[in-house]
Amino acid sequence: MVSVFVIISVVTPPFVIIALLMTLAYTRLGIYYLNATRELKRLDSISMSPLLSLFSELITGVESIRAFGAQNQYTMEAMNRVDVHNRPYYLLWAANRWLCSRIELLGCLVSFSTTILILFNLDTIDAGLAGFVLMYAISFSEYMLWFIRNYCDCEISMNSVERVNQYMNLEQEAALHSTPENKPPADWPATGSVQVDDLVLEYVPGTPVIRGISFAAAHGEKIGVVGRTGAGKSTLSLAFLRFIEAAKGRVLLDNVDISKIGLEELRRNVTIIPQDPTLFNGTIRFNLDPFSEFPDELLWDALKRSHLVHDETSGANSSSSSGTASPTESLPTADGSACAVDRMSGIFKSLDAEIKENGRNLSLGQRQLVALARALVRRSRLIIMDEATASVDFATDDRIQRTIRGSEFANSTLFCIAHRLRTIIDYDRVLVLDKGEVAEFDTPWNLLQNEAGIFRGMCEKSGEYEHLYTLAQSKHGNSAGAALISF
Repeated sequence: MVSVFVIISVVTPPFVIIALLMTLAYTRLGIYYLNATRELKRLDSISMSPLLSLFSELITGVESIRAFGAQNQYTMEAMNRVDVHNRPYYLLWAANRWLCSRIELLGCLVSFSTTILILFNLDTIDAGLAGFVLMYAISFSEYMLWFIRNYCDCEISMNSVERVNQYMNLEQEAALHSTPENKPPADWPATGSVQVDDLVLEYVPGTPVIRGISFAAAHGEKIGVVGRTGAGKSTLSLAFLRFIEAAKGRVLLDNVDISKIGLEELRRNVTIIPQDPTLFNGTIRFNLDPFSEFPDELLWDALKRSHLVHDETSGANSSSSSGTASPTESLPTADGSACAVDRMSGIFKSLDAEIKENGRNLSLGQRQLVALARALVRRSRLIIMDEATASVDFATDDRIQRTIRGSEFANSTLFCIAHRLRTIIDYDRVLVLDKGEVAEFDTPWNLLQNEAGIFRGMCEKSGEYEHLYTLAQSKHGNSAGAALISF
């Protein structure tokens, strides 16, 4: 391109003006094209993320989609997202066609101007030089097109680097470790007592999700957390682990403000069992004890207590009904005694049994049982269950609740977010959230006595009010009897 201008400018001085004008025109063309394609490329990259996310969700949830016959719904959703992604992609190529058409037009003007100038200077220009200049003038548009396009492609490809830079500039979490003056005691938390004072939580500044709630839970209490969708139940559970920092107020765990200690000390001493537990690619031993802190005997005991392996008695009963015997093995327990257990068929043959990525070789209910076993291994003083039994059957849920109410969790304070009211109807107290505020907080029996209360209304709408009432009454009677005996 430069050689054409230099050669023609030497042989025909008037072409200097034309060369400068053409250079200015291509420069402006390139700027317009670059500004347009840069934004279109950004939109193209952004619109690709929801599409890839949907494909990932479809792969992991294909069984559920088929079970509910929702193939057409998700097919349409995928097609809609493809359409959204194709819009900036189509406009990106439209911008390329726009650039090509204008460069071809300017290329024609360059070739035409060169030819005219050669014709007006036939007496002073050698025939060989004229042909040489004309050949370069004709191919000028192609060189200019690829020059502008390659330069622009190089610049818009930096869009990926720009997005990486945006993620690097995200607000970081607090420090992992506590400062010396705020470091909690070595045995913290010793009791697991919780006190929440005027707590305000926000996802977006100025829009609180939790609106200044205050309550307290004593050592070993079992607290059920209920409320309508959007009441702030899961948000509250995230605050205990500081996944969401408090905008106002504080949370005290054993009289220690959790906002002042390191995340490492906090999260290693608080256990959460989420609704969709995360398992790692590896062995069941690694998932229960990733840092190799506990003996195998304790891991087997946790598996037994979470009903992933069964006592020999229960195995014998089930085998007698089916006519087949289940393999049993004598395993040591946490207290050193031997216990014959029946391995659950098809799940774990040993602690080195493989767990695939995200627990794909286990059902959702089995993954939740593994998460429960992990909590039993760690013996945390504060345990948070976020719909942890939502995907297991009622019989398994009952067994899990018996484990929770037993000696395994006697020294742990438990917060259980539940939609199944029978899960928490015999807990010590129930925390009812409504629009981010504490609407009710009392024993289940006392809450049922309030005919206009939210909790009673939820029980009535559940369709099993009589059963819930009986369970709450039984819990109340046992508590009253225990109080009299203690008196």
